[in-house]
Amino acid sequence: MIVEVVRHNATVPGLVQLAACFSAEASDPAHPAHTFFRERYGAYRTDTAATVRNMQEQGRLPPHFDPDRVSVMLNALVEGLQILWMHDPDVDMADHVAYFWELIGPPDGPVAADPPVPGHLGQGGR
Repeated sequence: MIVEVVRHNATVPGLVQLAACFSAEASDPAHPAHTFFRERYGAYRTDTAATVRNMQEQGRLPPHFDPDRVSVMLNALVEGLQILWMHDPDVDMADHVAYFWELIGPPDGPVAADPPVPGHLGQGGR
């Protein structure tokens, strides 16, 4: 679903630019929209972490991934891609988000229960 939302965002460049500008400005605690964006990002992280947990339960993501950290990384990826895309519309945001899911998803077959050995690129160690 996240990939489809990002794909849709590419069809409304003015809205993406407006949201990015407001979000950056609202990082100031004195900004009138600060609470809105803080709660919005919090809800996004909570929802995405729940999705990651669900995918782990289904065997679609490795069990050793920290859902909260994956959620933050995905949010940063989406927000960063939108800024890059505003500078270079040839960047396919949805494709990059889909590629992220491919990178963290399991190889063909079930997910290994053990975490990968650091620096090892074997089963589940991508």
